[in-house]
Formats: sequence, structure tokens, C-alpha cells
Amino acid sequence: MRLVIVEDDVTFANAIGAAISRNANFEVDNLHATTLNEASNLIVKTNMKYNSDNSIDVILLDLNLPDSQGLDTFIDVRNISSGIPIIVLTGRDDEQLAISAMQQGAQDYLVKGDINGRTLSRAISYAIERAKILAEREDFVATLTHDLKGPLQGANRILELLVTGALGPLSNDQSELLRRLTDSNTTLLEMISNLLEVYRYDKDLHTISFEHTNLVHLVQKCMHEVEHLAEDLSIEIKSEIFSYEEIAIMADASSIARVVRNLLDNALKFTPRGGMVTIGLTCRQEKVRLAVTDTGPGISDEDRRYLFERFYRGATGRGYSRSTGLGLYLCKQIVQHHNGTITFDPNSGRGSSFVLEFPRI
Repeated sequence: MRLVIVEDDVTFANAIGAAISRNANFEVDNLHATTLNEASNLIVKTNMKYNSDNSIDVILLDLNLPDSQGLDTFIDVRNISSGIPIIVLTGRDDEQLAISAMQQGAQDYLVKGDINGRTLSRAISYAIERAKILAEREDFVATLTHDLKGPLQGANRILELLVTGALGPLSNDQSELLRRLTDSNTTLLEMISNLLEVYRYDKDLHTISFEHTNLVHLVQKCMHEVEHLAEDLSIEIKSEIFSYEEIAIMADASSIARVVRNLLDNALKFTPRGGMVTIGLTCRQEKVRLAVTDTGPGISDEDRRYLFERFYRGATGRGYSRSTGLGLYLCKQIVQHHNGTITFDPNSGRGSSFVLEFPRI
């Protein structure tokens, strides 16, 4: 078993390694890092050496390191560890922090003063088995989610035939009700697609086909797709695109369209009636900048720290029943695979503003 111990106290780290080796019923290869930066490099190099994202079995992680403190340490390690189970090492005064880490995906936590070889070995075995069960559950959910797409798509095709009158005339009220049902199904399909895309990115099963993509046309198409929803909510969508011809990047057009639609959907979701959603597109030297801004309630300082985390829903989002907490996480995954960045702009004034930047052709 290959174990990474991330602990700045070298003496304590050596004691942990020795205790595991003495008490474990398996052979142990202990690797040690004293900082977050060292841990990141060690994990990447080990995976490259053994040509696998699963070359490390468990990470034992102290949250308070010289170059990183608290929950941010766990989130950074989790994001580079590709599903490797993490056991948090904590002091007696930091148990609540360790519980928060478990809520964010840690498999277990151990209080340093209570650690011995036997409890460590048991915790490691438990963490590995639990990680396997969670992976199997994710595979099942992904399969089930994929199977749900077909019936919904079929239902939508029938609804569209009814709405357009292809199957016979309808009254205006009937057409409106069917259109709303179609919109509801479309929302469900979008949520299902988000779940599947997150699964593919997490499992490195995504396929991206880069091609010359005109963002002007792509953004205009996305805006057109949500126009009727904005009208229903009495929200104005304002375009600030300062080129009506072409602003191009190399991208998978369908993936970037998903990002733009997610951002527009969020903006409409949290903007009150009579508000405004603005989408801007500009060129800045070697970068293309796309911003989606709304006049909603904004995002608290606490929520901003975890905006792009998997399944995280802020205080405002928790009141919205159809939110899965995956939209922004998926946006970040897609944007990063395009060598771009996505950030929340805290200087936008009232409301929320999300900014994308991509390398320009």
C-alpha cells in the first residue's frame, strides 16, 4: 500500500509511518511531504511514475501547513488527488474543521492525541473500502442518469409536435401549458446532462474536439435560447458585444455553450422580476473576456470561497429546489480544459458577475 503523509512535523510524520508499518496487515510504502506545494508535486510525480491516477492508496493530511491553512488545504489536495481517499489529521481544538472536511469529501478524520497504529490501520482500510463503494455508487448513478435521458427526450419530441400543431389544433391556453411542460422537461434534461458531464470529467472520460469557434455567434445563440424564459420572468437580457463579426477561440463549441447557458440560467434564476442580466464579450490583447452579470442579491463572502466546489450550494441556492450544486463546478472543469479561467468578480457592484477568459486566436 502506497501512503502519502502530509505533515509539517517531521517527527510526528515518522512516528505515524512507523506505527502503520508495525501494526498493518499489509506492506506499506510511506511518502512524506511537509507543505501543500510538496504534496502537490509528490502526488503528480507519483501518478506519472506509475502511469496511473490510482497509484496512491491513501493520503493522511494535516490541514494546517506552512503554506496553507484550514479547509482550503483539504480542497486543494482533494482537487489534485483524483478520488484518492483522504484521512484528515487534526488537533483536539480543530475537530469541527475536520468534520467540515468530511462534508467536503474526506473519508475520515483522526485526532492526533488519540492516534495509534491500530486505529490508523483500521481507518486506512475503512477509507479505502468506503472510497470503492462511493465510486461504485457514482457509476450506478451515472448509468441511471444516462438511461433517464431517452424517455425525457422522447417526451419532449411529442410535446413539440403538439405545441406546433402538427398533431392537430390547440387552443392558446393548451399551447401555453404544453410549452411550459416542455420547458420543465428541458430543465430536467439540462440537469441530467450536467450530472453526466461532471461524471465524465471526474473520471477523465470526456471527449473534447477543438475547432475554430466564433464566440459572437455562440453567445447570441445561447441568449436566444433563454429569451422566452426571461420574458416569462420579466427580466431584460442586455447584450454588450462590441464586435458583431467574429471573436474567435479554439474550443469545443458544445462545451462552451453549456458553460454560457449555465451562467445565464443561474443569472435568470437569482434575478428578481424587473431585473437585468448583461452578457459582455470583449477582446483584451491575447485574451477573450466574457462576462455574465445580474442584478440579483449577490453572493456572500463566505459563499464565494466555495462557489466552484462540487455539490456546493450557497445560502441563496439552497432555497432553489432544482439546483444540484454542479453547474459552476462543471463550468470550471470545462473552462480549465480549454486553458481558460472562470472567476467571480467582487467589484461588479450589486448582483453577481462571472468572468471567463480564454486565449484568443
